[in-house]
Amino acid sequence: MKSRNPERTRARILAAALREFSAKGLAGARVEAIARRARVNKRMLYHYFGDKEVLFHAILRQKLARQARWLAAAPADPAERLPYWFTRARRDRDWIRLMEWEALQRGSGPVIGEADRRQAFAHALTALREGQARGLLDPDLDPAHTLLSMMALTTFPLAFPQLTRLVTGAAPTSPSFRQKRLAFLRGFAARLRARSNGSAGPLVTGLVAVALTLAACSDRSPSAKTQAPGAAAGVPVTIATAVRKTVPVQLRAVGNVQAFSTVSIKSQVNGQLMTVHFREGQDLKQGDLLFTIDPRPLQAALQQTEANVARDQAQVRQAEANSARDQAQAQQAQAALAQAEAQLRQAQANVARDTAQLDNARAQDRRYADLVQQGYVAREQYDQVHTALETAAATVRADQAMVENARAAIAAAQAALEQARLQLAYAEIRSPIDGRTGNLMVQPGNLVKANDVPILVTIAQVRPIYVAFAVPEQYLADVRKYMAAGPLQVDARPPGSTAPADGGRVSFVDNTVDSTTGTIQLKATFPNQEGRLWPGQFVNVVLTLTTEPDAVVIPTQAIQTGQNGQYVFVVKPDETVEPRSVTVHGTLDGETVVERGIQASERVVTDGQLRLVPGARVEIRPAPAAAERTGG
Repeated sequence: MKSRNPERTRARILAAALREFSAKGLAGARVEAIARRARVNKRMLYHYFGDKEVLFHAILRQKLARQARWLAAAPADPAERLPYWFTRARRDRDWIRLMEWEALQRGSGPVIGEADRRQAFAHALTALREGQARGLLDPDLDPAHTLLSMMALTTFPLAFPQLTRLVTGAAPTSPSFRQKRLAFLRGFAARLRARSNGSAGPLVTGLVAVALTLAACSDRSPSAKTQAPGAAAGVPVTIATAVRKTVPVQLRAVGNVQAFSTVSIKSQVNGQLMTVHFREGQDLKQGDLLFTIDPRPLQAALQQTEANVARDQAQVRQAEANSARDQAQAQQAQAALAQAEAQLRQAQANVARDTAQLDNARAQDRRYADLVQQGYVAREQYDQVHTALETAAATVRADQAMVENARAAIAAAQAALEQARLQLAYAEIRSPIDGRTGNLMVQPGNLVKANDVPILVTIAQVRPIYVAFAVPEQYLADVRKYMAAGPLQVDARPPGSTAPADGGRVSFVDNTVDSTTGTIQLKATFPNQEGRLWPGQFVNVVLTLTTEPDAVVIPTQAIQTGQNGQYVFVVKPDETVEPRSVTVHGTLDGETVVERGIQASERVVTDGQLRLVPGARVEIRPAPAAAERTGG
């Protein structure tokens, strides 16, 4: 998905991420919350920044660039530069919280933009030394420790280890640094007590409070407590043991619910919409009556068509009567023809007889033979009879043609009658599917036209229902492989829902990978008997490919994120810890599957990592009952 204004969208995402990260840190921030704050979907957020850690780095770099700008604009006079630097640092509370959260995430490791931060602190140290040269600060004070004390006013204590390393280059847990720091704070507090006689400015007054507070904290630090000889206080932590178990191999995505089928209802006849037989949002069954269109014009057309059919049927009966009459006449003509043929045969017999007599007489009166013209039956009479027969036959054929025409007219009238009945049936519009109605677009009383817009109502079938989602293309081979072995289970749950997830099966894999996003579209079919899934709704989808036996599993809260990737603190047999890089395969219900880096039965820290450094001794405490996980 592409934005019409990419820069504005990017700035909106950064602003939303700053609020989320400053409130919850990198580990606690949720991409869904950032996307919701920025009014974008997760896919667009990933399009711009890739993942959550890249987004966190982008915000840190943005803040460092801002810090560099106001440091460059600092006054040249040291007397003005220190208050300017101090005031600007205190105003940017989001930056302070980000520094603290990064300190929690990074521990003693390198931080984002370390060179820029060292340069900023070098500017501050230079300003302090110039202030000492001009008598604004006690020349006996260590500038680095003075800067740390000032920064304690503007940052949270948990960021102090990072600040110490960046300003002094020393680890805050080293004994030499702690002794030097304690001596500085006590001496600094004593000086400021002596000099804070009411004439000190806000900066000096603030430093007095910080010095007194940090000195008191240092007095209460573990190194200042009375301990048994050789005893070292451990950092209180809770732990869990890595275990082997069978876990499902799953892919997670954000899906969109789609209706199983959607039907747009239109009228098939012209007329006035008389009655609506449903409520908006009502569940319907196939065949339920939806609308009634005024049937009176259609009923009149039907009656006219029925009258035409009756008329054509009467014409057929008349044509059949005419045909019978003409057939009788033809039969009479045939009888007359038979009689004429009989007369012809009789005449021919007479001719034969007379011919015999003629032969007898020819011998006597041969000279009269040429003068006598013998006459038989008249030829004109035979021709008249034959013509009457042909005429009667033609009349019969014409009558039969009239009958066929009349029958064809009846068939056409019957078809028109069926069409009229069908049009009348269209006056009642019924639901073609089981589903749920949407908004009613046309109210009763309006005229509607056949197959015209707007549609009357849309019906969506929600039982069953589809959920469409996309997975990265690198999983396509796995999806096809496991689908060949059987249907793949898909679980879907609306965000924030505590109800059990709805279960479905993968029913469709697209035939093309989307080259713009590098994903493949899948679709799952859900029975949706409870009706929790709704068309257009976004849901969290979990696609289960298979199960992985003997996987090493640890609680998810044990996983930490550093600049070099993910790691955990492993508790060794001597009750000390070591950070160890891990390769994570996936998470499920608060547990993380570790591919490399951890072996079964090893112990990992699940709470208390913020105070741990490599080699630190720990004091194992029981986890609260509500927070215990399997393997803890």
